[in-house]
Amino acid sequence: MLHVGVDVSDGDFAFALARSLSRNDKELQIHLDNIKDCDLILSDRRERRNLKNVLYLSGEINRGDFDDSMYKYSDCRYISNMVLEHWEKYGICDKADISAKKGISSSLRMKDGSFTGKVISFLGTTGGCGVTSTIMSLSVILSEVFDKRVLYFNLQSKDSSCLYLGRTEKKADTQRLFYYLKSGVPVNKKEHIAGGIPSYIKRNETDDFVYNAEIGDLIILLEELNKGNPFHYIFLDFGTELSQRNADLIHRGDGSVVVKKDKDNTENHILNRVKAITSSVIMVNTFCKSNTGNGERLHYISFDESAFENTESRVNINLKTLYGGDMWKFAKKFERLYGRT
Repeated sequence: MLHVGVDVSDGDFAFALARSLSRNDKELQIHLDNIKDCDLILSDRRERRNLKNVLYLSGEINRGDFDDSMYKYSDCRYISNMVLEHWEKYGICDKADISAKKGISSSLRMKDGSFTGKVISFLGTTGGCGVTSTIMSLSVILSEVFDKRVLYFNLQSKDSSCLYLGRTEKKADTQRLFYYLKSGVPVNKKEHIAGGIPSYIKRNETDDFVYNAEIGDLIILLEELNKGNPFHYIFLDFGTELSQRNADLIHRGDGSVVVKKDKDNTENHILNRVKAITSSVIMVNTFCKSNTGNGERLHYISFDESAFENTESRVNINLKTLYGGDMWKFAKKFERLYGRT
């Protein structure tokens, strides 16, 4: 547990920030009082900006000459990630201890003897880097070429997968779903899984019941919905949200894919955090042109706008493109790594 103090001039903003960070990442213990003993302090007071354990919150979007600073009104997920990057950067905790500080239990696994299928987590280093489109493209190739059944579940605070899967008018009753699971009431899979490539667990575009679901409930959900005719893969879409719950799901699963969109392959704090949780990580770079430097755990996907065709109802992905060719190579690598029983 990392203890973070909030010391900003606006009391209402301090309370709102503390509440948002607490909800977003449960490995952070946020304090508004007695902050001097905290591991890290978020402050907009300029006299604190040069202190090692302070992350300076600037009122200006351009942070100027302070490296350890950020725009104070940034999205709380970004602030949370920056807090953890600062945590690692200055040795507030040893990288090897990150998993332990998260409270991850290695004695619990997602799969017991009755659970089949590989659970793979997908995470992006920045928004818009192509996490969801990578999942959709990979699912199509795994289905059509390798005859694999894929179940997709979006666990982000806001589900953008409707851009690719299409919007549905009927609201998903996730409140009843989780109530039934907790009460031991049998769940009708057909009510909560939409068929297609990939099949996906129904949820609403903004869905607090999914976003705030505890890991135990999610594990029961996946086990229940994977009974009968099980899926070969269950793909979890975290977007850029590496919360305590999502970190634990990565730890309990079978592997992770980290997607970035950058000119180089320098590692960043999200990739480092995932590597501290699991050794089974593939990094996908969706920015580069086709590159012969692909490795076992590194893959380049060509940046090809022509592969994405916008229609009135959804975005169609054309895999008969340079992008599709690179995705086919990635799918072969992915199946080689994770397709074994």
